[in-house]
Amino acid sequence: LSFRNPVRVVMDTRARIPLDANVLAHDPGNTIVATTSLAPPEKLKKLRELGAKLIITEPREGLVDLREVLAELGKREITSVMIEGGGALNASAFADGMVDKVLVFIAPKIIGGKDAPTWVEGRGAFTIDGCTQLDISRVRRFHGDILLEAYVRACGNTA
Repeated sequence: LSFRNPVRVVMDTRARIPLDANVLAHDPGNTIVATTSLAPPEKLKKLRELGAKLIITEPREGLVDLREVLAELGKREITSVMIEGGGALNASAFADGMVDKVLVFIAPKIIGGKDAPTWVEGRGAFTIDGCTQLDISRVRRFHGDILLEAYVRACGNTA
């Protein structure tokens, strides 16, 4: 078996990543910063000097254009992507139909309130037919937490 160190892709609309970030300090040539034309040119120059590769898109709804980034990754023969994102990035990926499998850790802790961020934010679905269905394939426990492994399909799809 051969093992390749995964390429890290940082989604950063305005290239706010600190130049001393760990992801840039260790093997920066294996890191891609996906940003937009809103990023300061001087910051982009410094990122290149550190060895980071860049993908620069025009902003889509004020953010990095995920479709364009995935197309560029495909050109670089990167055909499988794992997203470790916050609610906004996850929502964008779901809205663009880019998610086929999820791994979700659930901790047995109740926090937040009506304005608390969730793992998928965005507009959400307003009807059951518009929701995203997760077909759970495996549930595992990790030190009290639960890992849900599931595949994605549209709620209107009964297959």
